[in-house]
Amino acid sequence: MERETLGVVVARFQTPELHDGHRHLLEVVQSRHPRLLVVLGTPRTYVPTAKNPLDFATRREMVRARHPLALVAELPDCRDDAMWSRALDTIVAHHAAVGEAVLYGSRDSFMRFYSGVHRCEEVDPIEDLSATALRLEAVTHPATTGDFRRGVIYSATTRPPVVYQTVDVAITDGDKRRVLFAAKREDAGLLRFLGGFVLPGDESLEAAARREAIGESGGLEIGAPIYLGSARIDDWRYRTGPDRITTALFVAPYLFGRATGADDVDENVWVSEHDVTSGAISARLVPEHRGLGEMLATHLRARR
Repeated sequence: MERETLGVVVARFQTPELHDGHRHLLEVVQSRHPRLLVVLGTPRTYVPTAKNPLDFATRREMVRARHPLALVAELPDCRDDAMWSRALDTIVAHHAAVGEAVLYGSRDSFMRFYSGVHRCEEVDPIEDLSATALRLEAVTHPATTGDFRRGVIYSATTRPPVVYQTVDVAITDGDKRRVLFAAKREDAGLLRFLGGFVLPGDESLEAAARREAIGESGGLEIGAPIYLGSARIDDWRYRTGPDRITTALFVAPYLFGRATGADDVDENVWVSEHDVTSGAISARLVPEHRGLGEMLATHLRARR
């Protein structure tokens, strides 16, 4: 056993179970030191991701199930390696003085990023195991046990609430003084603004607004979208849960083309600008878009 009193394993362990390589690393370190500290890296993302699907508590219990006396600490990701190294040293300092701890990892681990005060040692892997492959296997071969289903429920229930960003667009035809809306069969004759969810590939809200407006109008040529304001949308799909939708409303000038309705829109409907500014449009809109109708009316009245 080495002189140092604390062996520190720095890892993420984002796998359904500790695989043979994980277990080998932990057992080697525990055989060298009377005390074991496992520092688990956690992402700063708001919700679980495919690369980091497991929260800290789940992974902590996975480690303790095999090493019940181990200390387990959480290390959130940092903006740069130097900051991360200082944060790691702070965690270790709570459990051991400088010179009384050794940090351990396997090949391609944290050590190439670490610039702190503690000595590092690499533990040779016993085989070439991929955490990514294990996560992929868990996705492509979902288990059928009650424990698996309880885990899915736990993940869905404990994740933070999400506010989804959407965009809505009013295409205005200045020559004919009219505004384009969308009609869907599911809305029972009511209208709504053209729009939808912002996608990861959208460079900006303006880009998302342009994409949605063109897509749901069947390819109209429009000018640059102009931001009017934002609002929370009382979308019926999210009323029974914690998640919500916030939308950004844009107005875009019509240039040319024929609105045919496309994507998930069944029909486009032109409405006179007077019906919008007078408030008559409100009764024709789906309830969740009536506040947007008032916002548009205020804009149109102001630009007269």
